[in-house]
Amino acid sequence: MEIWDLYVDNRNIIGEHIRGEKLPDDGYHLVVHAWIKNSNNEFLISRRAVNRPTFPLMYECVGGSVIKGESSLTGAIREIK
Repeated sequence: MEIWDLYVDNRNIIGEHIRGEKLPDDGYHLVVHAWIKNSNNEFLISRRAVNRPTFPLMYECVGGSVIKGESSLTGAIREIK
């Protein structure tokens, strides 16, 4: 089970949210995207698995949901690893 911090405006935390449950209309959670470029100006991208429920086989950058207690930077580093 993945738990996210639940936010309202200005990154004010109002509670927590369990992944897969419907988010309240006035709440949101943090999602990060990281674009990684090497010294040859090439970007790291990945291809989604064929069995993904949304956008199978499409290309994407590294990213994902920030879990409870993480900062945006910590979440991005975890997703990159």
